[in-house]
Amino acid sequence: MKKISIIIPYRDRKNNLQFLLNAFENQQDFENDFELIIVDLGSNESILDILTPHSKHIYVNYKGLFSRGYACNIGVKNCSGNIIWLVDADCMPHPFILNKIISNFNFNNENFAINCPVIFLNPTETNYLLNKGIITFDDYVKYKNDKTVWLKPHIDGTSQICMHRKKYIELGGIDERFIGHGYEDLLLHDQIADLNPDFWSRFPEKKEVQWSIQRDLVLIHFFHGYRNYRTPYMSKYRDNLKLYKYLISKNVKKNNVGKEWGKII
Repeated sequence: MKKISIIIPYRDRKNNLQFLLNAFENQQDFENDFELIIVDLGSNESILDILTPHSKHIYVNYKGLFSRGYACNIGVKNCSGNIIWLVDADCMPHPFILNKIISNFNFNNENFAINCPVIFLNPTETNYLLNKGIITFDDYVKYKNDKTVWLKPHIDGTSQICMHRKKYIELGGIDERFIGHGYEDLLLHDQIADLNPDFWSRFPEKKEVQWSIQRDLVLIHFFHGYRNYRTPYMSKYRDNLKLYKYLISKNVKKNNVGKEWGKII
C-alpha cells in the first residue's frame, strides 16, 4: 500500500501536538506505512522531546510569521508519501481514521481528494479531552452526535485535505501570498473542485462533507480561543479574503506559477 504523509503545520501549541502525534501512533487496525511531517514555523518551545517514531521535524523561522500555506508547501516538498494529508495541530483523529482513509481513498484517480470536516469542541470538552490524554471510539461517537458539546451547531472545514501528492505539486501548492491563516485552504479546495466536479462542491451543502461524515472521516477540533484579528496569525484574514476573491474572479487554476514555492528560507 502506498505511504501516507501527514503534513502538520505547527507553532506553539505543544500539548495539542503531543495529543495528535500520540493518536496517530496508536491507530487501531492499521498496518500501513505512514509518516508525520511537523513543519514548525518558529516555535519558542522545542518539541524534540515529544516526537514519535514516525515523526519528522522541520524547523524554519519564516520571517517571524506563521503562514499555514507555506508550512504545508514545505511539508509536501520534503515528504516521501504518494498520498498527502494536511492536518492542523489542534485537531484530533479518531482511533480508526487512517484505516478509513485507506479504505475510502481512490488511489487510481489522481484528481480524487477527501475533505475531512471537523467537529469544533467547546472549551469544557476540550479541557476534558486534553486532561484525559486519549480519545476512544466512544468519545468520538459522542462528539460526532452530541451537539451540546459543539462550539458551533454544524460541521465544516476545508483545511484537512487528503489528496495525491503529484496533483498538489501540479497545482503549485498553496498560494504563498496568503499570510497567517484564512482562505488559503478554500482556494485549494476550489481548485480541486475544478478537477473533480462530480465529488466536490462550492455550495454550502458541500457534497464532499456529507460523504466524509458518512464514512467517519471526521476530525475533532480543539477549542483554542475565539478569533482575534489583532494577532499575527489572524491579522491578514480580511486581506486573505480579498486575495481569494480576486484569484477566484481570475479563475486561477494553479498557484505560484514561475515561483520556487515551498523553499525553506
